[in-house]
Amino acid sequence: MRYRVFLLQLVLLLVCSTVAVAEDQATSELRVAFDPYLAPIQYLEDGEVKGFAIDLMNTIAQRNDITVIYLPMTIQESLQALKDHEVDIILGLHFLDRQTVAVDYTDPYFTSSIGLLVKADDEEIRGMNDLHRKMIAIQRGTLEYEFLRNIRGVRYNTVTNQENGLKLLFQKRTDAFVGDALVTETLLENYGLSDEYTFIGTHLLPIEYSMAVNLGNYSLVRMMNQGLRGMRSDGTYTELYNQWFKDNDFTNLLILVIEVIAVLLVIGLVLFGLAIRWNRKLKREVEKKTKDLAALNRSLKKQMVEERRLREQIIEQEKSRALSRIVAGIAHEIRNPLTSIKTFVELLPRKYNNERFQKEMNTLVPKEIDRLNQLIEGLINYAKPQKINREPVNLDTLLQEILLLFTTAINNKGYEIKSKIDPNCSIEVDRNQLKQVIINLIINAVDAMDEKQSQELLQITINAYQKAENVYIEVIDEGVGMTSEVLHNVFEPFYTTKAKGTGLGLSIAKQFVQENGGRFTIESEQGAGTIVTLIFEKAGGTYK
Repeated sequence: MRYRVFLLQLVLLLVCSTVAVAEDQATSELRVAFDPYLAPIQYLEDGEVKGFAIDLMNTIAQRNDITVIYLPMTIQESLQALKDHEVDIILGLHFLDRQTVAVDYTDPYFTSSIGLLVKADDEEIRGMNDLHRKMIAIQRGTLEYEFLRNIRGVRYNTVTNQENGLKLLFQKRTDAFVGDALVTETLLENYGLSDEYTFIGTHLLPIEYSMAVNLGNYSLVRMMNQGLRGMRSDGTYTELYNQWFKDNDFTNLLILVIEVIAVLLVIGLVLFGLAIRWNRKLKREVEKKTKDLAALNRSLKKQMVEERRLREQIIEQEKSRALSRIVAGIAHEIRNPLTSIKTFVELLPRKYNNERFQKEMNTLVPKEIDRLNQLIEGLINYAKPQKINREPVNLDTLLQEILLLFTTAINNKGYEIKSKIDPNCSIEVDRNQLKQVIINLIINAVDAMDEKQSQELLQITINAYQKAENVYIEVIDEGVGMTSEVLHNVFEPFYTTKAKGTGLGLSIAKQFVQENGGRFTIESEQGAGTIVTLIFEKAGGTYK
């Protein structure tokens, strides 16, 4: 007996040692596939690998004590090499939905746009509508390739890289070229042909460059995302960006356009906010005189109905914004069960009489269908408009439904989400309103941690517990936090510190909580994070 135990311990020791060595090798070297014809983003010059994306990768590798081996490949070759585990990561890949079944993407590190290039003296092509029956040169496996495939009547000649596509236009074998405008301008300058060709449009479609790894390799995705956030945080990203693009007219124009749009949006929101404040003051004055102005009673009632309609419309808009974030985050959660079911269906004709196959199919397929049903029911119940209905609600059930929607997306961003929920917590509220409040708070927590751009592993915590006669719900994040000024104004409608925010989320959330008999508190410290607490009275009776 002792001899057997000794042999078992020896085998376990050898296995652990082998795994440790393999993991050390995996993290000490990265094989990176890249398209070498994307100057100035990534390219080969006299046998040396250069470019903005190359410098980003080298910085991340240096900070993680990793050796990088660059392997020039076409997009199709790199995807196959990644699938065969011949490379670990692909640099400079566009996000395509059809590829998400095989790869996971990092956060984007560079944004450009697609341009349409023709001869300077071409009088026939003046826009996308003129491409009917024209021959277009385009690179396979890119976003622009997917874009043109959906336009009827366009003929295209596909190539493995953008430089070969340009050469087809130079040789008059195609009528136009569609590709990355920044890369195209760089190639034209290298060939000395900038004056002979012109862009009909340089903003046909925005494109983002990301890194791609094998599906499920979350540790590598997390390391790359944390590296990018670290460089943005300490200024390294800006320094490298300025080295490569500060003299580029197209990039400067793009930045200028974005800045102008941002300023106009801010001015619009400020004017809108001032108009709302003025409207409220006017309304208060009118209400003071309503007793003496009975003739205006009917007009005021109509105004109240219209205000209620607008409030419901704003609530639905906020709900739609949150829903779009949720749907994007659970794409993998829905795709994984579908892949399993598809596999069983494809094997069914060959293994119909296989007893083991029947047993596995009868066990796994219903489970995957139930999982899909839970996800879809959660989305439907959240999305469909319902009348306010306060009822006893079990917080453990409700919060687990919400965590199911967010956990995978948050982990893919390199964050953690933890929960500590008392299974006996029950409160009397409108279930859908409370669900919308908590979803908005989690989205705010993720945005706050994105803004912090920390290299540390950040965490969101969801707590639910009872104390005396009250029930407490806490959403805690380790994000950028708020200043005392922001905290003072945070519930004001249209007040926001986000570039794309509406400033209505917390205002609506507080109103929902108060309508359900609850209290809404926020504690925050700049740089340390935020604690949002919802307080309700305990509920009696049967809960859902």
